[in-house]
Amino acid sequence: MTAFLAEACIQISNASPLIDFICDRLARLCTMVPDQGRDTILVFEAGRAILRDAQRALLMRVEAENIVACHFIKIALEGNIFETGTIREGAVLWVPGREEPFLALENCVNLKGESEPDDDGK
Repeated sequence: MTAFLAEACIQISNASPLIDFICDRLARLCTMVPDQGRDTILVFEAGRAILRDAQRALLMRVEAENIVACHFIKIALEGNIFETGTIREGAVLWVPGREEPFLALENCVNLKGESEPDDDGK
């Protein structure tokens, strides 16, 4: 049973190389890395991370059995992201997750594939 859920969104033009980097770095800590279509899932002993390349964003979800595992997985993800220089330290804001993956991030830019309005509002 998953007791702790957290989600975060990072604005990035191309998340795919970042996801590959994270997977390469964290693979040795995972029990498995199954292929799940558009999501990349990293399974750890007491939880898992779901990474999704959304249009102009990297969506991350952590599902864990306890708070220690939840923090461990979040720190592992953030540490590898910071190492790439993609974002500055402290720039990731985690929010409590909901039952449906990434629903807590529904206001993240382009989560539903909608395009941003131009400067003139179109």
